Amino acid sequence: MGSPRSSRRAARPGKGPRGLICAKCNALGRSRVTVNAVTFVAAWTLLYFSFWGARLLVRSPCRPWPLLGVAESITECLGIRPRNSRYTGTVVVQNNLDVPVVLSWQSSDLSSAFSTEFASVTVPPKDAYNFDRGPSGDFDYRLTARPADGGSSNFRGSLEGRQRPFEELVANVVRNGTYALVSEPQFRIAEVSKPPRPHSSLLAIDTPGLSFAFSASGWLMAYEFGAAHSLQNHGIMKNPSVRLVGSSGGALSLWTMMYGSDMVALKDFMKESASRVHEEAWQSVNLRYFVLEAMKTVLRDCSFQHPNFKDGRVGIAMSEGSGFSTLPVGFFPGSVKSRRVNEFRESADIAIALLASSSIGISGLPFRWAANTTSSSSSSSSSSSSSSSSSSASSSASFVADGAFTDFLPVIDEHSVKLKPFSDGLNVVGPSQGGDAVPDVAPTEFVSPHYGIWPPDAATMDHLFELGYRDMELWLANNLKDRLAAASSKSDAAINNDFLGQSSFPTGGSERAANNNNSNNTNSNSNKNSNKATAPAEQQLSHSLLEGHASALEAFRCDPTSGGMEWLEKVKKIVPVKWQDQIWHAAGGGS
Repeated sequence: MGSPRSSRRAARPGKGPRGLICAKCNALGRSRVTVNAVTFVAAWTLLYFSFWGARLLVRSPCRPWPLLGVAESITECLGIRPRNSRYTGTVVVQNNLDVPVVLSWQSSDLSSAFSTEFASVTVPPKDAYNFDRGPSGDFDYRLTARPADGGSSNFRGSLEGRQRPFEELVANVVRNGTYALVSEPQFRIAEVSKPPRPHSSLLAIDTPGLSFAFSASGWLMAYEFGAAHSLQNHGIMKNPSVRLVGSSGGALSLWTMMYGSDMVALKDFMKESASRVHEEAWQSVNLRYFVLEAMKTVLRDCSFQHPNFKDGRVGIAMSEGSGFSTLPVGFFPGSVKSRRVNEFRESADIAIALLASSSIGISGLPFRWAANTTSSSSSSSSSSSSSSSSSSASSSASFVADGAFTDFLPVIDEHSVKLKPFSDGLNVVGPSQGGDAVPDVAPTEFVSPHYGIWPPDAATMDHLFELGYRDMELWLANNLKDRLAAASSKSDAAINNDFLGQSSFPTGGSERAANNNNSNNTNSNSNKNSNKATAPAEQQLSHSLLEGHASALEAFRCDPTSGGMEWLEKVKKIVPVKWQDQIWHAAGGGS
């Protein structure tokens, strides 16, 4: 018989053989429950993503690989548009340095996982090299320059006491352009002469029904700046009836385009801002400051009086709400609605609207704005951009934020020329408000959406600008004629009602609005002969609109050196720029 102590030890649960078996049973039971729970969650997760994946595939224009080749199917499903064009021309590079350099010519195509090197040559001092790859789908190249063997020591000998030698220079160079390696004010590949750009009056006509829509973009504004540069070169500023709407960076691109800003200079400014982000990573959340600095180079107190903004043909999409968290996670469907602003009483209204449309976290927190501009709003769950919505002047302050939350790719009607600056074959990013999110203009090579959050290097920014320019050129050449024919088939009344959901919107000045009112009172059953008789009158009206708009553009004066900057102080009173001020404003410290 054992001692009382040993008997008590044996009676303790889990210490004897029986207790050990029970402990194993409990552990086994718990593990089975855990496995079943994990299996259940995994099954439902797989089912959920399979369901939405199937919906995305149905919405997507891509077709499965048995119908196409594997490469073609992948390209289509990634959203890479075909580039059915061949480019020619040479690139001239002058070596203005005192030592030989090695020039490496690589593909600038972002679709390539690894850079393809086309050529590598050594260029003597004070000499030039002409690179010509022949006809191909490449319109630009990534050029790398580095000192030839022994070049670094020569640099140290010739430039001692002035500047350190460079290790490697990288730039994006375009066919038919001329470039030079220079050492002042710093080592760089400088542009000597720009490649020629075709100019035309293709869009400098009266085109009722034609509209353009640019999506949110972030740092991918470089692509949209390039597309806007193409539209400028074909006379869109002189068009008295074209309508435009953009969200976030797309709104900034379209507004500056119609104002006549130098899109190349704006791209260069964004490159400088991106370089600051690369030097200091925390600057990546300071995009609001960079956007405001860019506006300071363009906007003046008299800018709102520009003829292209007088009749409200340029809309800025933003998100609006009240009584919700000011952080991006607080934007839930039902708590925020889409809003578009197209009339401005002063230049400060333009700046505030553009900053509001570009406030998505990395570019700043939402802020309160009591807008007195006429706007239209629709619920974020609305299924049609032309659904009825009241137009009113907001007198109470409400939170405004990036248009990407509710209207990533805004549209005006089914004929809007939609642009998205990155590859999204399944259209996962950026459903449009009541419209098809499939863009008409998109990159003809793979452009990752992450460039919208983190800027690429300077050479890639230049390439994105050139890519946007070339892609818009291709679309205009291949599709503009058909789109004009489709858009012109709409009645004037339908065109009036489409833009921003407003019941009465001028599509080309007071003359056209008056003409539309008169035409609505005519007999709708008029015969073909009467329609032919009114055609010369329509042509005369269109001609008078063009002449009137051209005269207004010529008469407009707003000197960037003396136009006034009072708008800036008004903006700073409403829009917090520094992050400490934004957080204080979001916490209720701001009015």
